[in-house]
Amino acid sequence: MSILFVFAICVGLVVSERCTETNNCHHTLCDSSSELHCVHNMCTCTVATSWTCSDVNACLAINAWTCPQSRRHCIDGRCRCTAV
Repeated sequence: MSILFVFAICVGLVVSERCTETNNCHHTLCDSSSELHCVHNMCTCTVATSWTCSDVNACLAINAWTCPQSRRHCIDGRCRCTAV
């Protein structure tokens, strides 16, 4: 059982692509409905909205959005929801 746990951790470390900017993301692929961004030093697929923002607080204040608060970001002037 502990071997399976260690194996799962190793897979997670290999799958997660680290970054300092979006240009560092070479292995993470997003589907056609999302865009690739570097969020909290992890390559992440995000879904853009029509809402504009100057900081994350504008995105957090949107009530008519189904994206969980913990996955909301302001990137390039648009509120975005991270895929995971």
